[in-house]
Amino acid sequence: MMMMMMMVVVVVVVVVMMMMMIIMMMMRRRRRRRTTTTTMTTTMTTTMTTTMIMMMMMMMMKTTTTTTMKMTTTTMIMMTMMMMMMMMMMMMMMMMMMMMMIMMMMMMMMMMMMMMMMVM
Repeated sequence: MMMMMMMVVVVVVVVVMMMMMIIMMMMRRRRRRRTTTTTMTTTMTTTMTTTMIMMMMMMMMKTTTTTTMKMTTTTMIMMTMMMMMMMMMMMMMMMMMMMMMIMMMMMMMMMMMMMMMMVM
């Protein structure tokens, strides 16, 4: 159980770092169209990586069916949330509100953690 929690935390941290990198990229670049496309791709990749990691964890842990089911549900939730987040980011970029975007990200992370805690 503890190991699982630690793994989850690591994954979340990685995602956060990715998000920060994306933000930095956006800050650096000025062209709007380019930024939107890059963000889209990066977010997609992050979501995929997170899901893959979760799957790997499931494979590694020879646990009972119930726990695996829970894990799958959490992964799905995370995916959906990430997608929503991406859409929000797109909207924010249209409006050019960096601070708002960052705030949204923070909220997202908090929500994800909550979900994880609930499931565990």
